[in-house]
Amino acid sequence: MEFPNIGARCSIKDCKQLNFLPFECNHCHDLFCKEHFHISSHKCLSFKDKITYTKIKASSYTCSEEFCKEISPIEMQCIKCKKHFCLQHRYHGCLEYTNEEKTTKLKKWQIPKKQFAEAKAIVDEEISNTLKKSKNTAMANKVLYLNS
Repeated sequence: MEFPNIGARCSIKDCKQLNFLPFECNHCHDLFCKEHFHISSHKCLSFKDKITYTKIKASSYTCSEEFCKEISPIEMQCIKCKKHFCLQHRYHGCLEYTNEEKTTKLKKWQIPKKQFAEAKAIVDEEISNTLKKSKNTAMANKVLYLNS
């Protein structure tokens, strides 16, 4: 062997391949060849020790509807009453208008409609008056021309 002191041998007992550029495992810090450097290839025990399983407590929200016991991981909070509801009851009537509110809003929307109708009637009347005048003037001019 020409270079016995250069490189390192793979840490796997059955391999022991001499590598000039060995790979070092980040977990167990042993040296490996290109075939055994992966954690699953050399069955790294240190890697398994570092895995910690943390159980994440998921928030659960119970529907605020009286007879509904649905529990959901998704928060569906009503913007008006600030209660939580399931998908089925998310439209629970909290945001619906009362009859008084409906009539008030309807009246509010009727005002511009009424104003538009009045303005249109005035413009239509002015147009028809202008047309009547122009027809009479044109006819009068024709009669004067023919008689002369």
